Amino acid sequence: MKTQQYTDEQWRKRLKPEVYEALRLGRMEAPGTGALLHNHKDGIYYCAGCGAALFHSRDQVDDGSGYLAFSMPIQDDAVNVEATYSDDGSTVTRLVCTQCGGRVGRLSTLELQSDEDLTKGTVERLYQVSSHAVFFKKALTVRNYPLGALVVLLALVAGAVFAWSWSKDLIATATLEGVRDAIPV
Repeated sequence: MKTQQYTDEQWRKRLKPEVYEALRLGRMEAPGTGALLHNHKDGIYYCAGCGAALFHSRDQVDDGSGYLAFSMPIQDDAVNVEATYSDDGSTVTRLVCTQCGGRVGRLSTLELQSDEDLTKGTVERLYQVSSHAVFFKKALTVRNYPLGALVVLLALVAGAVFAWSWSKDLIATATLEGVRDAIPV
C-alpha cells in the first residue's frame, strides 16, 4: 500500500482536533466513552485519516476494556504493529494504518471477558481502536435496513402478482382467439 505523506501542519488542517490527537499523537479516548463502542451494525471501519478499510464489524468483540476491539484486521496488511514507549516508560504496542501512518489504536493481549466472546473461542491478541481514529460505513444488509428490505420484498410480490395477472389475461385472450379461428363461418 502507498503511504500518504503530509507534514504535521497539513495533518492539523485536514483533521478535527480529536481525530488529530488520536491518529497523529496516538491518544485514546477515556474507556467507555467512544462513539462507536456500542455499534452493532454490519459494516466496515475505515481509517479517519485516509479512508483505508481497517476492520470488519463481524470481527468486533467485547473485551471488557471499554474500547472498540477486534479479533483481527480486515486484511493482514491493513495495520502494522509498532512498539513505542509511554510517558511512564512502559512499552505500548501501537496499531498503525499502513496507508497513512495514523495511530489507530493499540494491540492488547487481554483475555476476552464476555460469555459471547468465550463461545467464539479465545484469541491471542486484540486490536483496541480509538473511536476518533476510525469511521464506520454500514453494509447494505437486512439487519441494517429492515424497512428497506420490507419495501423490496413488497415490490417483488407486487411485481409477481402483476406478472401472473397479465399472463393469465394473455392466455385467456389467446385461447378465445384460438376458439374463434376453429369455428367455421
